[in-house]
Amino acid sequence: MVREYSARGLVLERALELAGISRSQYYYVKKPGKPGRQATKTTPRMAEGTMVICDNAEVVQTIEGILKDPDLQYGYKKMTAALMCNSHYLI
Repeated sequence: MVREYSARGLVLERALELAGISRSQYYYVKKPGKPGRQATKTTPRMAEGTMVICDNAEVVQTIEGILKDPDLQYGYKKMTAALMCNSHYLI
């Protein structure tokens, strides 16, 4: 629609205004690939003063162990704190 208006001689700013979009929306080009950060396969943790690299399956088992207590209702912030304090994961 904007290209059509511009081709007919209308100023780009006015064409964008008529179309109801901003200049940045008009020039936006989607980047190829999957958006976001890639998932990690390991998590570092401190053990006896040295850093050890653990598989994420170990972290999941630790989380499941913490959540076995039916009285606990941990969200991600409390769970992160529990993993960092109790299990010494470097998250």
